[in-house]
Amino acid sequence: MPAEASSAGESNQNLIRQPSTDSAMASIRVATPRLLQRVQQGISKFELIYTPHPRWPLPHPSLGPTAAKTPVRISILDSSFNPPTLAHLGLANSLPPDAASNLDSDYSAKLLLLSVKNADKTLKPGDARYEQRLEMMHLMVRSMEPLRGEAVAQLGPEEAANAAIAIIDEPTFVGKSRVLREGFAKRLADTPAPAINIADVELTFLVGHDTLARLVSPRYYPSEATMLAALRRFLSADAAGGDRSRVVSAQRSSPTGGGGGGAVDVVEELPYVREFLDARRITVIDMGDTLRTYSSTTVRRAVGSMGQDDGTAGSWRRLVTADVARYVVEEGLYAPEL
Repeated sequence: MPAEASSAGESNQNLIRQPSTDSAMASIRVATPRLLQRVQQGISKFELIYTPHPRWPLPHPSLGPTAAKTPVRISILDSSFNPPTLAHLGLANSLPPDAASNLDSDYSAKLLLLSVKNADKTLKPGDARYEQRLEMMHLMVRSMEPLRGEAVAQLGPEEAANAAIAIIDEPTFVGKSRVLREGFAKRLADTPAPAINIADVELTFLVGHDTLARLVSPRYYPSEATMLAALRRFLSADAAGGDRSRVVSAQRSSPTGGGGGGAVDVVEELPYVREFLDARRITVIDMGDTLRTYSSTTVRRAVGSMGQDDGTAGSWRRLVTADVARYVVEEGLYAPEL
């Protein structure tokens, strides 16, 4: 199946094409050091590490030019993926907020986004390296569900999900939205017909509750007025006056809920979110009592305390896909140093 590893700042002619899933992983391993260096040295802010086909984020070429619809809706799961868990997978597989009223509704494309710092020294002892996280992200892509409403039966899992992997060095979601739109604009300009304008692209950021809390908390901004101005532009539905972005957040369990935990009242906890909830620019979704308790931290701590081959029913393995679990063991990740 075709795939590619690419620099967002390079033309499509320079992309590395891959004929299979295994060679796609090999390509990621080859391309990642160079692309990481570009971002960490400030040469670029955003680099595509992997795309399932040359026309991404548009539909796969085999679906024909008429498959490209506007707006082009791209979901972006931005996380540390240390490691990717079933909660990450659940968010990545989540449908757009309007899916309940439109049975064919889905995103046009999906992006797993890893935020990287300027130097690896910012990683904590025992953390997976960025290269390892990107490889685990690709393993997660293999488990993603195919897009709805598309004739994708003949495609491989990565192509059917139309999911790509990228890295970025930009601390805020407002900044990430700007950088991503600039990168997508260049990529779409280099993509053969049908012509898609960046104004026809909508970005939806998939986040956890803690990330949503930081996004709408004044203490992370110079002032309340600065925060509201930035959020109103970031979450504006008007492409001419804003970024045309949305946020979908997973509901968080209440620590007093008991068992799996009840859901927190997001408006009560985060009062500034109401304006954007009412405008349907921020949506909170229920991941279920089980998934919303899963976290990468739990996996790391469990491996560190129980070992990689604990073999119990309550193992850390139940929190990740089988592919990711095998990778954690093969790479010796998160195990305590002797």
